[in-house]
Amino acid sequence: MVYFHTVSGSAYNATYRSDDAGLTFEEKATSPNIMSWNCNGGSGGQGWYDLDVAVDPNNTEILYSGGVNIWKSTNGAESWNINAHWVGDCGVPAVHADCHVLEYNPLNGRLYNGNDGGLYWTDDGGETWNEITSGLAISQIYKISQSATNADKIMNGYQDNGTAVFLGQGEGFLTVMGGDGMDNAIDHQDPAYSYGEYYNGLYITRLYNDIEQAIISWDISESGAWVTPLELDVTDPGTMYVGMKNVWRSQNIKSSSVSWQRISDFDDGSNIAVIEQSEADPNVFYLAKYNTALHRTDNLQNDPQTWTDLSASVPASGVVTDIETHPTN
Repeated sequence: MVYFHTVSGSAYNATYRSDDAGLTFEEKATSPNIMSWNCNGGSGGQGWYDLDVAVDPNNTEILYSGGVNIWKSTNGAESWNINAHWVGDCGVPAVHADCHVLEYNPLNGRLYNGNDGGLYWTDDGGETWNEITSGLAISQIYKISQSATNADKIMNGYQDNGTAVFLGQGEGFLTVMGGDGMDNAIDHQDPAYSYGEYYNGLYITRLYNDIEQAIISWDISESGAWVTPLELDVTDPGTMYVGMKNVWRSQNIKSSSVSWQRISDFDDGSNIAVIEQSEADPNVFYLAKYNTALHRTDNLQNDPQTWTDLSASVPASGVVTDIETHPTN
């Protein structure tokens, strides 16, 4: 007996089954959308990224499907029910999102699930899932921030594994935000304040003493790159710059009502890849975009800003992915 899934774009299309060693296949279920994030299917999904299926070696009518969530069929793929959810909703166990592999252990019958957060197993049909990789340093770090006043304090943004703060030798890391952890920053005068964000610059969050205090990005009317760059002003940590498609500035990020101003007027539709303010002269600010453009302003702190396109002076092709300025020049 053979099963396989098909997807349409990112969503579930159908499951097929063969009872004659693959000579012919019969279409089984076509719904719900078991690639989606939701308890009952919904729309969309990530079928292009996370997709696997496993058949119980002792009962060919029982299948498990891995996508964002884990789904189970007990009738040969005629129908599906959610078995584990990426945040533990739907009355089923929480298992980290984005399953890439489901494999049975022939020695003890355990079903293993490898996903973007680690490795889990079940031996009771998915009633419980046991994580066995907690504590292992296996995450992909997108960005790291270092406190300027506390040598032990750093902040990491992780692919699919949130944002974490290092608490010092012997104490390890504390997860302070979930989801995809992207760029981050620690106040260079008062390390009690720190900032993290989710993908595309969504929900830039202010933390105080490593506890989420407020989402401060509501007034930004653009989205950014997958890893959207953000930076605190080198002289005033109450001011933040964020690179979306344009540069956005807030001068009151510690207030109860944070406001934002767009300080560039790029109409090319390209996301900003990196931003950098000069430590030697806070009026000098650079940015690079994914369309390979490189821009500079020499009057960052005086409105309106004047931007100079430096793209023609770059001695190579491609996207600039990092910019560093000299500390005194």
